[in-house]
Amino acid sequence: MAGGQTVTIQGTGFDVYNSTSVRVSTKTAVTTRSWCNVTKVTTTNLTCVTNPVPKAICGNVTNVTCSVSIWVTPSDGSEFAASTLGTYTYDPSLTPVITSVSPIRGSTEGRTLITITGGNLGPAAASPAPTAAAAAVGRKLMRQPPWAHGMIGNLFVDPGSSSDRFLQQAAAASSGPISVSIGGVQCNNVVQRDANTITCETGKPSGAGGAKPQGPLPVVLTVDGKGAATNGSSQVAYEYVDLWSRRTTWGGLEPPIANDSVVIPAGTTVMLDVSPPQLYTLLIEGSLFVDPTADFIHLQVNYILLRGGTLRAGKCLSEPHPGKFTITLWGDKDTARRLPTFGAKVLANLDGTIQLFGAPTAVPSWTQLNATADIGATSIVVNGMVNWQAGNTIAIASSSFDAREVDTATITSITQQANKTSLIQLSSPLQYTHLGVLRTYAGDPRQNVLDMRAEVIVLERNIVIQGDPTTSSTMFGGHVMSTWSKSPWASYPTMQLSNVELRQMGQAFQMGRYPVHFHMMGDTSFTSWVANCSIHHTWNRGVTIHGTHQVHVRHTTAFVTTGHTFFLEDGVEYGNIFEGNCGFLTQVSNGMLITDNNPATFWMTNPNNTLIGNHAGGSLEGFGFWYHLDDNPGGASKTYSICPKYETMGVFKNNLAHSNQFYGLRIHPEYYQQSCPCCGQWNLTPARFEGLIGYKNGVNCVVATQVRQALHSCWLYVQPGRIHTVIGML
Repeated sequence: MAGGQTVTIQGTGFDVYNSTSVRVSTKTAVTTRSWCNVTKVTTTNLTCVTNPVPKAICGNVTNVTCSVSIWVTPSDGSEFAASTLGTYTYDPSLTPVITSVSPIRGSTEGRTLITITGGNLGPAAASPAPTAAAAAVGRKLMRQPPWAHGMIGNLFVDPGSSSDRFLQQAAAASSGPISVSIGGVQCNNVVQRDANTITCETGKPSGAGGAKPQGPLPVVLTVDGKGAATNGSSQVAYEYVDLWSRRTTWGGLEPPIANDSVVIPAGTTVMLDVSPPQLYTLLIEGSLFVDPTADFIHLQVNYILLRGGTLRAGKCLSEPHPGKFTITLWGDKDTARRLPTFGAKVLANLDGTIQLFGAPTAVPSWTQLNATADIGATSIVVNGMVNWQAGNTIAIASSSFDAREVDTATITSITQQANKTSLIQLSSPLQYTHLGVLRTYAGDPRQNVLDMRAEVIVLERNIVIQGDPTTSSTMFGGHVMSTWSKSPWASYPTMQLSNVELRQMGQAFQMGRYPVHFHMMGDTSFTSWVANCSIHHTWNRGVTIHGTHQVHVRHTTAFVTTGHTFFLEDGVEYGNIFEGNCGFLTQVSNGMLITDNNPATFWMTNPNNTLIGNHAGGSLEGFGFWYHLDDNPGGASKTYSICPKYETMGVFKNNLAHSNQFYGLRIHPEYYQQSCPCCGQWNLTPARFEGLIGYKNGVNCVVATQVRQALHSCWLYVQPGRIHTVIGML
């Protein structure tokens, strides 16, 4: 059924000087066909290797006998000549089947002993090769005009055929009763152990320019007299890969030992399948993939530098990394050597690709209480059917004017309820009351709904990036930084973080050393993003976007962070999207910007960005959202061609701020949206801030210092002794 069988067609008049293509078909030339690939031609015999059963003729069922007529085309452009003496039958009872290969991967140097299991793997009883008498065909070939014949080797390949280059290579290389190839590379020392088991040693692949094969490759097994084996329920594949744990990966030497510096050169892919000892430096110019079959891998290192290389855990968003993977960044605040641009204790990406796709074990990343939870409660009810796990840590935002009235607890059990809520049992009683109410107020002509349900976040993810154990005492954590060299030969950098937990990150009082830092990357066109991540207990911000545009930060939580947390740095940044994020317990930083003394959970230095559905649930001595718009960008992005305080407003919609020391939203020092921001003309246009909800902010919900035509709608906020519904212009 899988083809791969050698067939001989006998007759007369075959022209050995011209090509003759053979295929197995139904009765007309226009019917979809399966090809039989010619391997040898004499004047009286034509030998070919069959392809898999043609589905267009026999259907998708591969366990039913199917017979087809034989047609012959003497050369390109000539008519078909039919054999009237027989048919070719695909018979599942004669077909070998392979169901598994073990191990499923091995060294790119080859010589890995693999075991293939299946059924009907023994060779057929000795008999002549299958033939199809074709005297009539031969006579028709004799009558073809000379111009109908093609040249030897110029065989036509039907685009609708099911020809497989790996199958053809395997058949061509077969020299014994059983042949095995992997991605076209022949296996050696093939031994049949029994009717259902075969062993062999993998060959050494050699691609163009020394390139090594990437990804799983098909295992093709052919049996003399039976043809190629079919696969069982799924594709049987084998992967050539250099495992970190193998000596062959390191030129026959032992794998790296403690304090080693390791280089993965360009063109080389290494699979990290073990937890190595603590390394000093890891330079990745090729690729380092985290083994998806490992339960837990811990990579400990002082410096990780990608120079055009790739670091990947998980294949993509839809195929995330299933196990646990932790990166611990080591370094002493006083003695660590600072690299140019990147500093110390760093995962640095220069012109490379960081792709960390954690498993979606925290969905949603945050939610809200469905009912008020009082002091002493040992359970809470939250909105939605959360998939959080027993043992996870949760944090519940303050419902008071004091952002510090936060509870943390460990989940002991979760019960999904019929009304699409989740009952969560906690390891310890709550110390504070947390509201879970929606309110409307009499006299409000718009009947706005005040959402006072406290936010609940879950901290853990299966992929973790963290500072070493000294971080909590030194405030010198790890940091992740991605930048672009802009060299003409450099690739464009990418950083994609999904379901990643970052803790004990950021370096206090040091510019540019943030937990997640997009640094001077230019326009990413949304190829870089942070999604569903947990950032907590950090010493210098949360997510920083610096000189970078069109980054998407979504459904990410920030808890116990220091300084402005979701942060645009210079004022040149535009087109970035902050969507559905939640941050609370934002703390003062006394050693960064002066404004970090009054930190904002969301700090925007250019209005031309999008904020939708974000919650700022408590900043100590600060604000929920702060639009700090200067005349021109500063820092590394300094320019006079951009004028933030006159720039066009992006989107500010349906955000919520509560429990902040001063204001929920601050627009300061100035904002005057103009149709031509840097033209020097007074051509004001309205800027809209829509749908803000604010409550229990220490001074007021909103403050704007100097603004003109800043429109706001549907602002509902509760302050001490006051209820306001505000619709109008500042």
